[in-house]
Amino acid sequence: MNLLHYLPYLLAFMVITAVVYAWGLYRAQTADRDDQALLESKGASRIRRALRKNGPMTRAQLRPVA
Repeated sequence: MNLLHYLPYLLAFMVITAVVYAWGLYRAQTADRDDQALLESKGASRIRRALRKNGPMTRAQLRPVA
């Protein structure tokens, strides 16, 4: 078979590989920000739950909860 017959498949493979690589690179670069946001939201929800359950509390009283 001729090499030109396989060229579209090779180009499609190269494009798909580049897209998957770029997506993974973007996810790796934003992972720290995503993890930090998740951690902050979980902490805030735990504090809200403790305040709802126990009423008004000071920071010192909240420290064991959070």
